[in-house]
Amino acid sequence: MHVRRQREDFQNKLVHRIFTDNDVLVLEKLNVSGMLQNHSLAKSISDASWSSFARKAVFKADSLGKHTVFVDPWGTTQFCHRCLRWVPKDLATREHVCPYCGETIPRDQNSALLIKWLGIQSRPPTDSGSSPAEQGPLPSLREMASPNVEAGSPRL
Repeated sequence: MHVRRQREDFQNKLVHRIFTDNDVLVLEKLNVSGMLQNHSLAKSISDASWSSFARKAVFKADSLGKHTVFVDPWGTTQFCHRCLRWVPKDLATREHVCPYCGETIPRDQNSALLIKWLGIQSRPPTDSGSSPAEQGPLPSLREMASPNVEAGSPRL
C-alpha cells in the first residue's frame, strides 16, 4: 500500500510538472496488456504503471485545457528521426546509427524524437472539448514503410 501511494504521488507530481511547463504531452499508445504477456518483463512493466500514468496525464490535461496526444508505437525504434529512413535493429542494439544520414545517438533518444515529431504532425485539436478518444487515427510511421515491412522485422 505504501509503495502504491508513493508511485501515485510521484506520477501526480510529474504530470503536474509536465503540464506546468508544456501545453502538449505526446505518448505512445502502448499495448500494455499485450506487453504483460512477456513473463520476463511483466513485473517491471506492472511496476512502472504506464497505463495509470497515461490516465493521469489525460485527466490533468483535460482539467487544465492542455492536450495529451497518443501516437502509434509501430516503427518508432526502427526509423531515423533525422532522415525518416528505415534503419532496422534488434532489441539488444542500444545505439541508433543511421547509414543514410550518419546520425548516431542512443536508440531511446532517437525514438523519443520520432514520437515528438509524430505528435507535432498530428496537431492537437484547438477546442478543449476533444478527448484523445476523439483524436481519430493515431499518427503513425506505417505509411512511410514499404508493404513488406512488418513490426519487429529485422530487415526490409
